[in-house]
Amino acid sequence: MVPVVADADTLFGATTRGLLIHLDYQGVIRLHWSPLILDEMSRALVDTGRKPDAESARRHEQLMRVALPQAEIATQQVQGIEVRQPDAFLLNQFRQDPAAVASAFAALRATLRSAPEPDRLLERLAADGQSLTAAALHDAWQQGAVRL
Repeated sequence: MVPVVADADTLFGATTRGLLIHLDYQGVIRLHWSPLILDEMSRALVDTGRKPDAESARRHEQLMRVALPQAEIATQQVQGIEVRQPDAFLLNQFRQDPAAVASAFAALRATLRSAPEPDRLLERLAADGQSLTAAALHDAWQQGAVRL
């Protein structure tokens, strides 16, 4: 299991955030964030209009804390880490274990009230900036190598 500290930019995109949480649930990664990272993410969600106000963003933070109670670490613990772009990291995880990443993606899809088709959720993942990962998942799905 790979320890991962996701920064606010990575957690900002809902589809990327959901995929990372489900990768943690699957035991592929151990996701972490600090209070400072969550605060920065919340401010960005409000500033961009994705959340209507600070209260709504704080409720969202609380849902994340409930979803992964072990994820929060002290800000000073977020040091000495290898910085990787989320798309490159996720693509590498997919190449190492396509079934696990596809399973996490499928689990994310299943939790969404809108129940988007795989293509639609892959588009959202690409829009979050994970275009290489979305393309690799799409290709594997189209070839019948994975189920999404």
